[in-house]
Amino acid sequence: MLQKLISRLAFSIITVNCFLLGVNATAFLTSPTLSANKNFDRLNGAHLKLAVANEVDGLAVPVVVTAQRKKLMDFAYFMWVDPLAVVVPRRGEEPRLLAFFRPFQQSVWLCIMFTMVVVVCLMTVLSTIYSRFMPMKSFETSETTAHSIWQTAGECVPGSRLSFRILMGAWLLAAMVLVNSYSGTVVSYLTAPKIIPSINTLKDLAASQDVGVIVLDNTVFAQDIMEAQSGTLKILGDQVRRNPSRLLKNMLQIETLLETGQYAGPFAISNILRQFCGQTFQEGGQLSFQNNRPDNQFRILYFALAEKQQIHIGILFGMKAWEMGLPPYWMKISIQQAPKCFNKKRSEAAKKKPIGMNDLFGAFLILGVGLGLATMAFFMENFISCCQRMALAFRNG
Repeated sequence: MLQKLISRLAFSIITVNCFLLGVNATAFLTSPTLSANKNFDRLNGAHLKLAVANEVDGLAVPVVVTAQRKKLMDFAYFMWVDPLAVVVPRRGEEPRLLAFFRPFQQSVWLCIMFTMVVVVCLMTVLSTIYSRFMPMKSFETSETTAHSIWQTAGECVPGSRLSFRILMGAWLLAAMVLVNSYSGTVVSYLTAPKIIPSINTLKDLAASQDVGVIVLDNTVFAQDIMEAQSGTLKILGDQVRRNPSRLLKNMLQIETLLETGQYAGPFAISNILRQFCGQTFQEGGQLSFQNNRPDNQFRILYFALAEKQQIHIGILFGMKAWEMGLPPYWMKISIQQAPKCFNKKRSEAAKKKPIGMNDLFGAFLILGVGLGLATMAFFMENFISCCQRMALAFRNG
């Protein structure tokens, strides 16, 4: 298509290092008087600067339309509308080491711990009161106590001990209800692993604690977040201002940071992100990234021309191929494909699978903590009892 434009309009083409891809891919329609060997700095927005300075007559790459750019260039021919795309690291499964704590919220666990402390305190108080003010009768021996326990009717149970037994019965009943509701939920957590929530919107990206935003300098999105006064865009802009290293100069730097899995990059041209995701998938064979379209935001891209009205009609005549839809099709088949990165279906990891030994580490951890606390309580009780006996022996001389 560009060769046809050259033959029709007697224009030449020069290439510079593309500020997005880092390769010799950006083509300019220039007048024959401009040297084809001119060296251009590899800067962000270099092609826009050339068009504004009237050193080139047109840009053969799509340009996002903004109010400021409309004053400097002539957006004479519409190319396409591209959604704002964000490449984010694909989230994996949540660690199941602490899966046994997930069925209940933190408030429920706090209530359980508080209830345990209250029950222990009440048992201690009731035991102290009973031992001081209600001493055991002489005829109550171990045999009679065992006999009263074996009785089903309970007629031999002393009335003074009913408060303790009612308290224990209520606590055991509540514990049984909690265990029944807890065990089924734990099984579901272990058999159906929970996936870390993915980043689907810019609000999710702003609220994420482990994934930061990186932007390309001198782009429309970078300008939007840096000038935002409120909302999600301002939060993203504040992140960039606090970390100036996240404002990058070219796509090569962005790819390097994206491969660490700690950053997400919003861009206006989704085909560039498709190329990146496809290339990463072809090299590693793993779905490390996914491409999302947050908040239904779109960018309008035009064929930008300098302010030279006499050449517009001829250039538009040579752009008929765009109306046939061939260039977008050529672009689609030329980039590397990774359809799994853009699949919105339910992940296979959400299906139920048998519980393995790795899934039971949390159970053994809780068991170890419980045994450790019980052992510590046993030794503390023996230590306190030993100290009391030594003190009593010391007083008795």
